[in-house]
This record gives sequence, C-alpha cells and structure tokens, in this order.
Amino acid sequence: MSEGIAADGGFLVQTDFTNDLLQNTYEADEIASRIRRIPIGPNANGLRANGVDENSRANGSRWGGIQAFWTGEAGLKRDSRPKFKQISMELDKLTGLLYATDELLQDTTALTSWISQAFRDEFQFKIGDAIVNGTGVGMPLGFMNSGCLIVVPKEAGQAAGTIVAPNILKAYSRMPARNRRNAVWIINQEAEIQLFQLMLLVKNVAGTENVGALGFPQVQYQPPGTNGNEYGTLMGRPVIVSEFA
Repeated sequence: MSEGIAADGGFLVQTDFTNDLLQNTYEADEIASRIRRIPIGPNANGLRANGVDENSRANGSRWGGIQAFWTGEAGLKRDSRPKFKQISMELDKLTGLLYATDELLQDTTALTSWISQAFRDEFQFKIGDAIVNGTGVGMPLGFMNSGCLIVVPKEAGQAAGTIVAPNILKAYSRMPARNRRNAVWIINQEAEIQLFQLMLLVKNVAGTENVGALGFPQVQYQPPGTNGNEYGTLMGRPVIVSEFA
C-alpha cells in the first residue's frame, strides 16, 4: 500500500484535513454559504425528500390540492385532497488531485498552507459556479439552467450592457412575496457602475419629482459601507458581487 495512489490507501490519510478544507470552502464563498446543506449517512450516495406537489398559488395547487370553499347555509360541502411528490437527489463528486515528491511531502508546514489556499480557492470556484451555472450533467444543476428560472425582458430600445430602473422594479415584482425576506441580488462587478447611477428621487426646480425612463421612479442603490452595511443594498436587499454572474 502507498499514499501516492489514492485507491491503495491515499484516501485514508488525514481525513481531518479534508474536513477542514471543505468547511473553509463553504465559509469563504458568498453563494455556497447561503445554500441549504443536508447531511447524509456514510454509506449513502444521495437522498430522497418527500414534498407537497404544489406548482402554483392557484386554487387546486396550494398544499398539493387542499381547498377551502365559501359555503352558504344548507349548501353542499366540497371535498379536496392533497397530492405529494418525492424528490430524488444523487451526489456528484468534486475531486482535486495534487502530485508531489517525497522531499516536498516532508515539508508539511509549507505544503499544508499552500494546499489549503490553492484547493480551497479552486473548490470554492467550482462549487459556486455550479450553484449558479451548473448543467446538471455530472454536476449540480444551477439555478440559471433550472426550471424555476424567471426571465424579465429588457425594456424596448434599451441599450445592451445597461441597467435601468424598470429592470429592477420588474424583477423585484416577479419575486414571490414570501421569498423577499431572505432574498439577495447577485451581480457581476461590471454592473456596479450602472447601479451607482440609480439615484434617489430628487426635486427639480418646479418642486416635482424626477422620474426615470418610461415614467418609472428612479431606484435607490446604497453602496457598501452605507449605515455600516457590509454589502450594498437594492430595494432593501443585499447585493452580492460574484464572478459567476
């Protein structure tokens, strides 16, 4: 047996180091730290979760089909029944492999520091990118390629590479009200200059409020550091700058 070949015993070496490496990855990434993590058993390669088969908030869909009806005196009571579904999720494996000489392996202090930094950054990138852009083939399905994605079209005649107030307002209005409390905006850093141009409503000389394109009021963007906030805010929700956007 040898440490150099994973199948011959290399996987058994320094499992505590591997755990710390993954923990650092999740803690460092702004997106991965926000996902829900569900532990599974050591002999499992996936999980199944039971859920309510609710596709919309329309009558007959809420809580999988449970309905209530306004019923007058002596009116017939109508029955309803729920439907359930089972969600199956299989694990995909993310691996990193490093080759090193025996002489280098003896310098454990320097090697450990370098490996921690290099693989932490690489795992962080791959996990975060998969959460956003994953294809679902041999890797997680990212929300940009998932069935839950909602696309808000740009305004008629809007120039490419720009953000105007109606984009923000219409995107925000499409988000279910129940999700707004925990929602964040995810943007590429090149979009920040556009957000800085979304200013507060201001009074003109005549005392009326200026509005943005198409009669929409301008949208306030609060940059990082405002009121001690770590992140910028838009419509009151944090703005997360990410290279995956």
